[in-house]
Amino acid sequence: MSGATGTEPGSPTRARRFDRGLVRLFPPSWRARYGEEFAMLLADGPTGPRRSINVVGAAAMAWLAPRHHLLPGTTRVRTSISVVAYAWTAMTAGALLFGQITEGESLRVIDNAHAGSHRLYAVYVNAAHLSVAAVLLGSVPLVWSLLSAARRDHRRDIPKLLLTPGCRC
Repeated sequence: MSGATGTEPGSPTRARRFDRGLVRLFPPSWRARYGEEFAMLLADGPTGPRRSINVVGAAAMAWLAPRHHLLPGTTRVRTSISVVAYAWTAMTAGALLFGQITEGESLRVIDNAHAGSHRLYAVYVNAAHLSVAAVLLGSVPLVWSLLSAARRDHRRDIPKLLLTPGCRC
């Protein structure tokens, strides 16, 4: 009769609540796709601290490396735009900072004292060009999908927006 309340350590009700808590550790998109099946798998399988540790680790990996096919298209596009914008911002900030540092008199003094400074500057310039190329190449899939959607939906404003980012067409 003591198992009727579901609060005892070995009771089925408590175990089900614990399993539901483990399933809630996963991201919402993962739970929507796999939650029911995983809950049934947890209910049928053995219990114990090792299983709990494995599930917590799997939940952490699901948050850190989400399956992109589980994300809606708008989230994928938003993520792509964010990554490109952050990369561009970081590269631009670094270039501006380096440009300010290299324009000063202190660099000319260092340049005369250290013969290798010209090579380091050449490495910086090449890395800046490579960064710009990587950002531009990384944005190609995004631009391609936007132009494809514009063509499919007969939207002429999207190419205009791509060509003139400040335009409110």
